[in-house]
Order: sequence, then structure tokens, then C-alpha cells
Amino acid sequence: MSFNFKRYLPHAIALVLFAIVTLVYFKPLLSGKELKQHDIAMHKGMSKEIVDYREKYDAEPLWTNSMFGGMPAYQVSTKYPGNWLGGIDRAFKLFLPHPGAYLFLLCLGFFILLLCFEVDPWLALIGALAYGLSTYFLSIIQAGHNSKANALGYLPALIGGMVLLFRGKHWLGLSVTALFTALELNANHVQIAYYGYMTIGFLLLGYFVLAFKQKTLPAFFKSFLFFVVATSIGVLPNAGNLMTTNEYGKLSNRGKAELTINPDMSSNKAVLSGGLDKDYATSWSYGVGETFSFLIPSFKGGGNKAIGQVDADKS
Repeated sequence: MSFNFKRYLPHAIALVLFAIVTLVYFKPLLSGKELKQHDIAMHKGMSKEIVDYREKYDAEPLWTNSMFGGMPAYQVSTKYPGNWLGGIDRAFKLFLPHPGAYLFLLCLGFFILLLCFEVDPWLALIGALAYGLSTYFLSIIQAGHNSKANALGYLPALIGGMVLLFRGKHWLGLSVTALFTALELNANHVQIAYYGYMTIGFLLLGYFVLAFKQKTLPAFFKSFLFFVVATSIGVLPNAGNLMTTNEYGKLSNRGKAELTINPDMSSNKAVLSGGLDKDYATSWSYGVGETFSFLIPSFKGGGNKAIGQVDADKS
């Protein structure tokens, strides 16, 4: 059986092009410069005590005194020696300079999704570049939201694996879904994973309705079983981080509250409450109008300025 080079030529060109675009866009990284990322600078400060302890004792402290008078180190800086996904993660970024490599990953993840939808590879290449060069992604990389960019890179590929499963390509779909489930969770951005699985839930519902109408429910449940198995395999390498995060979440202000003040502040009577309110949970979320800034930079202005003022300042 001969290898059909022409069949995979678009895929090879796509990888090379994604790498070239990444290196050109982040060219200063090649000359030894670093991107100033605010959140990463803050993280280095928060995790310094943990890093110093790790270097001195070659062990994980699992606790830090430098935040809030002391707290678990699970979501600050904790390494899990049994999880080997870090090397695979770097390989998927072609070991390109950090943090520019996230741009490559964003393009690659969406390219894989479009291929799973059986989109023509040349068209998929264009779609992947459009996804990777979205203004939002470049903004979060600049801000230092590295784990979010990482998770958003793997999420399309994870959805692509699920698409393969429900198109009857069970073993290929299982492999792709398991691999990118593991990498998605390893990115350690719970919010993106949460929203990602909400999307997957709607897709599952859609496939179920379609199978019900077409009277192909046995095929649906077979694919769903493969999906459950693939997801379970992907969860296993991340079990340590997920279990400790779950344990800590119950004791944080995002868990069940013991006592609080009445919302209307009418009295100081303490009442039982649970978790945080909707306003807190969505205070950093995009508004409806802001969604267009994914396509149009400064659509809703920049910072606290209107779009006209932003343009005037730049001129």
C-alpha cells in the first residue's frame, strides 16, 4: 500500500503556514524579547514561595502562606509527577517560543475540528487562521491568560473527536476524544472546560433528537458509550488536579456558604446561603454587544473609552 502524499499535502502546508504565521506575528520572541503579560507577572509573585520551597526541598508543599493568610496551593502552583501530558502539550505547539505557541495551537485545534466535519482541507486552513487570529485570543495572550488560550486551543479538537464518534468512526473518534479530553483538562482552565462541556451537551442533545427522528437510537447509544469511555480515559491523567480542586472548591467562597447577610441589607440577620450570586459569576463575562469584538477590534471601545475616543488617541 503506497503512501498518498498528495492527499496529505494540504495538511502539511497548513502546519507549516500556522508555524510561519506564529513566528512572524511573534517575531520579537526570536530575538530574546519577552511579552509583558500582567497576569503571568502576578502569578510569578503569588507562586514564588511555592517555587522556592520546591527548589529547596524537591517536594510539593501543597500549601502557601503568601495568599489570604494561607491557602492550598492546588490552583497556584502544584506539579503532579504522574501526569506526563506536559510534554505532549509542548509537542502540539511544535515547541515554538512561549507564549506565541498558543497562536499555533489555536489554529491547529480548529483545523482538526473542521477536518472532522469533513471540510475541504484548503478551506479548513482558512477557517483555522480566522479562528486563531480572532482579536479575543490575541488579547488574552497579551493579558497573560495562558491557560485559557491553551484550553481554547484544544476545545475545538475535542469537539471534533466527538463528531467522529457520532459519524460512526468509533475507534478514531475514541482516540481523538480521549487525547484531547486529557489535554483540555490538563490546560487547567475549569471555566473553559465547563463551557466547553455545556456546548458538547447541546451537541449530544442534537444527535439524540436526530437519532430519535431517524430511528437510529441503538447507533446513538453505541457512539455515546464510546464517548463515555473516551472521556473517562482523558480524565484519568488529570485525576489528581481535579480531585484536589473539587476538595478545595467546597471550602472556598465558590462553595456552600455557611452564613451571610440578607441581600437587601434590611437587617443584620444571618441567613443560610449557597455559593455566589449570578452577578458575581458573570461580572467578567462578555455582554451581548461585546461579542462582536471577536471580529471587530475596539467594537465597544478600549478600556473605559468609547470607540471614537480610542481612535482619536491613536491618531
